[in-house]
Amino acid sequence: MGMNTIKARNDSNLTKIDLNDMGDYVVISTDDETFFEQFDSGYKSIVRQAEDLEAKAAELDKKYEGKEDFWSRSEYATEKIREKKKLSEEIARITDSIFGEGTTRKLFRNVYEEIPDFVPSADCFITFFEQVAPGIGEIFGKTIEGRNKASKERMAKYIPGDHKKPQKKGGSK
Repeated sequence: MGMNTIKARNDSNLTKIDLNDMGDYVVISTDDETFFEQFDSGYKSIVRQAEDLEAKAAELDKKYEGKEDFWSRSEYATEKIREKKKLSEEIARITDSIFGEGTTRKLFRNVYEEIPDFVPSADCFITFFEQVAPGIGEIFGKTIEGRNKASKERMAKYIPGDHKKPQKKGGSK
């Protein structure tokens, strides 16, 4: 009595994204059906929230208009900083949810080593997304094209090439 063995291999496509000059990176898979959608919706959310911050800043400007005393200026600055910090923390959460836990710390590792409580600005994250977006779009575009081609080739094995209706033998009535 013998044993049959079936071998299967993982044929996933992985892409490494270098995050800094210190060797930190993240890896994404173009075979992850959710990644591109997460990236796209996360980036759009970041842009939308950054635009919302501008509107909140305008509201604060109106609220403190004409108030030039030290305490009012201090309160104004504190509120503005608090809003920017909230946005940055949310963007860090989004970034980590897309690329994996700890991505933000890796991305800004050199700063965190010097300033452990560092909160990267929204602009820092937007710059990162703008740097990786073209490459991500390209690899996912190629992957989609490659999948479509491979799918057609696979299906050609199973679908007969002749799609004509069978002809009846004999004369037609």
